[in-house]
Amino acid sequence: MKAMFALLALALASGCASQKASVLNMNSMELKSSDRGQIEGLESRAAPPDEFGVRDVNIVFFHGMGWTQKESTLAKEFIKGLARHYGDGNLSTQEEDLCSADGGVLIRLSNDQGIGKLQYSTDLRSSILTVDEIGCMDQRSYTTSAGIRYNVYRLFWDDYIWEALQGPHVGYDDDVFRKTDPPNERVGESRKKFNKDYKDTILNYGLTDVAVYLSPAGDLIRKAVRTSICLAAGDSAGQRLEERGSGARSQSDKARVVILDKDNICEQSIRVENAASFAFASESFGSRVLFDVLRAEMRNEKTTAIDQILNQSPEIYMLGNQVPLLGLGQLAEYDRSAETNVALNARTSLPKIVVLSELNDILTYEIVPYLEYLWMRGQADRTHQDLNKPEIRDSIAREFGFEVVDLRLRFAPPFLGVIGNFLGIADTAHAHTRHAEKPRIMKMLVCGNRTSEAGEPRDC
Repeated sequence: MKAMFALLALALASGCASQKASVLNMNSMELKSSDRGQIEGLESRAAPPDEFGVRDVNIVFFHGMGWTQKESTLAKEFIKGLARHYGDGNLSTQEEDLCSADGGVLIRLSNDQGIGKLQYSTDLRSSILTVDEIGCMDQRSYTTSAGIRYNVYRLFWDDYIWEALQGPHVGYDDDVFRKTDPPNERVGESRKKFNKDYKDTILNYGLTDVAVYLSPAGDLIRKAVRTSICLAAGDSAGQRLEERGSGARSQSDKARVVILDKDNICEQSIRVENAASFAFASESFGSRVLFDVLRAEMRNEKTTAIDQILNQSPEIYMLGNQVPLLGLGQLAEYDRSAETNVALNARTSLPKIVVLSELNDILTYEIVPYLEYLWMRGQADRTHQDLNKPEIRDSIAREFGFEVVDLRLRFAPPFLGVIGNFLGIADTAHAHTRHAEKPRIMKMLVCGNRTSEAGEPRDC
């Protein structure tokens, strides 16, 4: 009997064991499709050395759905993954789960009089929900032993949107008691543990983010993302975050400077000195939000700080994404007058999305086959055309707005070890969230890949 328990314990423990990452396939929409895609890597973005010999790389990082209810620190594992790559494995990262009170800036809505708000109606017309704060942004820096300083700008929007909109709708159903909960309504507390955790993670804290995003209130999230990128651009150009605020202080935290979400934050003349030093990273659902914001910026004819970054063809690392899935939520009636976009077609180069998809992650989609499938299915007369022709692939990429490189990965262990292996079940949570823990993946993101062996990271 003891031996059986020992074997069971070993099986369960092996489910948490770290797995080496392997690249199963690499696919691309690039002109040189025979190369199967080229990743330049973060080091290629490093700015020229400053007076101390330090070279900056700026990364704007966005979380996915249900983030603030997770017991994790945004971008912590990503920064630790960078540290492990450079041999600084014992790096101690700061532990603020949410936006730093001493260095963070609160993003609030604005109007002509200053601080503004938006109101939303509900199923009870007398119950109106008000939103004024839409996000908070801070920065974390890590300087490597090689003299490269990674400045990671973190945007938090989930907590603000939850408190204003989602909580009033479904907050009574989760497993967290709040003073605002209806009396005697402790529904979540009564569920079985697995069902309770599953409903909170997937529905209450997860899909409600998506529901809000696909509603008219989704523009709040896009405003927060757009403003945060412009603030990061200004910060890198010497306009420090705390100097761009209104001078007011947050009501919820007196230490935070308030940034007003005004169009001129993005459109005022900021010369981004090291625009080429920028890259983007996003998790899960945050990838679709970032995609929407960047593509909208590329399609308007205004010149902004974001344009200066996009003109340098940055790489956008998507650690899981729902770009194809959420495209369904944005279907619109076809408008022939919008068929050609001059601002987009005039670009000499495109930013590049690098899609990291673990094969057994049920919450991610590869994007190259998505574009190929849309192109083939969209018009009947395309079925006989050669999709591998460089001019066709370039046309698809330009219409989409981005070059795309898909990495199909495998690193998730079996769920519950040998039990999951026997049943054919991989740990999909591991598959969706643990990219940065894998040295091979981080080496590819830092150094890029070899042109002769597309799935192999190069040395740097």
